[in-house]
Amino acid sequence: MAAMRGLQQLDVAHNQLWGHIPEGVCALPGLRNFTYSDNYFCTQPQRCLHIRRVDDRRNCIAGRPDQRPADQCLAFLHRPPVHCDDHGCFGPPPHY
Repeated sequence: MAAMRGLQQLDVAHNQLWGHIPEGVCALPGLRNFTYSDNYFCTQPQRCLHIRRVDDRRNCIAGRPDQRPADQCLAFLHRPPVHCDDHGCFGPPPHY
């Protein structure tokens, strides 16, 4: 991702992503708008807060305003795994 020097906007909102925002994303020199709201991220590098427009609402980031309630974060992070055989998951499309 570090090679994406010209990237100005990145929107990964509403994807049920979780974990940590990678430092490299927030270090992209051209990034001016980073939206990752409505996910379950639990940490973000301080560097992310220096991007011109950041939307980190409705995540699980301690100390940030407008986050999900703790019980909602815990419930998501402790959910049982999805078994594709039972739910009909599909893999990525074939490459031609």
